[in-house]
Amino acid sequence: MRFTSFRLLLPVLVLAASCRPPSAERDSGISCKGKLAGLVDRQLGSPDAPVRVVSFLPVIDGCQDVIGEYLAEVAEKYPAVFQVRILAMKSPEGRERMAAHEIRCAAVMVNGKTTFDLGGEDGTFILEGPMDPRDVTRALAAAARAAVGDQAPELPEPPELPGIDKMPKRTF
Repeated sequence: MRFTSFRLLLPVLVLAASCRPPSAERDSGISCKGKLAGLVDRQLGSPDAPVRVVSFLPVIDGCQDVIGEYLAEVAEKYPAVFQVRILAMKSPEGRERMAAHEIRCAAVMVNGKTTFDLGGEDGTFILEGPMDPRDVTRALAAAARAAVGDQAPELPEPPELPGIDKMPKRTF
């Protein structure tokens, strides 16, 4: 019976070994098949851009991939305005920076903040935990207007996140 169990387990072990990333990626928790793996820990946009975005995302399970992909798209389209860095939440740097800002869940920091009060219809919101992509867009747009005024770009439509309207909005 043990031999049969091992024969069944062997293909799984071979597959796991073939997908094994280099040690630096393994230590950071990056999945070699994740959509965000190629974007993690890279400087996106210009280092001189006035709007600095750092996101802490769970790059292994994909639950926040749409947020990371959207941030990368914004930095690619408007590099002079947005500097974006996507960190794996479980990486040593991700854990250290999250602890320094007292962040415990997935988050997007825009110019060092995760809490926003845009007043009016947009109201207050927190970019931590399950995030509404529309709130991410609102925070980026407000930061761009504050940084470059009338030169602020019109951002792409935020991605749809099924079921986000059923989740209670987090405010502070």
